[in-house]
Amino acid sequence: MKVKIKCDKFSNLVSFLANTLTDAVLNFDRKGFRCFGADGVRALEVSIDSSEFEEYNAKGEKYAVSLGQFETILKRFKGSVQIAGKDPDMVFSDGSREFTLRTLDMKMVEAGELPELSLKGCPKFTIHGAELMDYLKDAQTVEADTVDFIGTGEKFCVGAEKDMFKVTVETGISVKGNFKSRYKIDYLKDGILDGMAEVRLKSGYALVIKYALTKGITAKYILAPIVEDD
Repeated sequence: MKVKIKCDKFSNLVSFLANTLTDAVLNFDRKGFRCFGADGVRALEVSIDSSEFEEYNAKGEKYAVSLGQFETILKRFKGSVQIAGKDPDMVFSDGSREFTLRTLDMKMVEAGELPELSLKGCPKFTIHGAELMDYLKDAQTVEADTVDFIGTGEKFCVGAEKDMFKVTVETGISVKGNFKSRYKIDYLKDGILDGMAEVRLKSGYALVIKYALTKGITAKYILAPIVEDD
């Protein structure tokens, strides 16, 4: 396997993965790069079409790696980086510097599975990641650890409270459907990227955030809700 890609396209997505996963299996097949994983509360998937790479030569190779180490190496490059598989290593180079990352035993890395979700009829809306992050900052201003996403039938609202503090935000985003679900803020922040997202959710159901960052780069983040005791 040997590929070449601009670092700004790849490093942000690897950081997105590393926020949730410690180790992961990287898949390089003929169509492109794919990585997915889950930890019981969150699940995520990243795909990059082969057309997004400057050079792409792969036939289905898989590599288990420490995402933290992978991310640290990528941050040392500017411009483009070439990544080659040389069993049992992955080699990163740009013509002047070269890093070697020892891969992990594939059997020791639990890839997890993306949950099967029935999204038919789920209310949905589009929002930029920066705007969504701003609403989470409102929730954190009142020192809340969780945030409520609320559909009033016409509008998407955000709410949070803790002790004597409370905040409610009418976002101005139109959404059809009535729902209210609560999510942990720290986990939700891990699923936010700098780009437009499609959000799907309903009461007491997993939140699904889908990004189409370019025509050939997509990311998905799924977060389980907090279920309140009756």
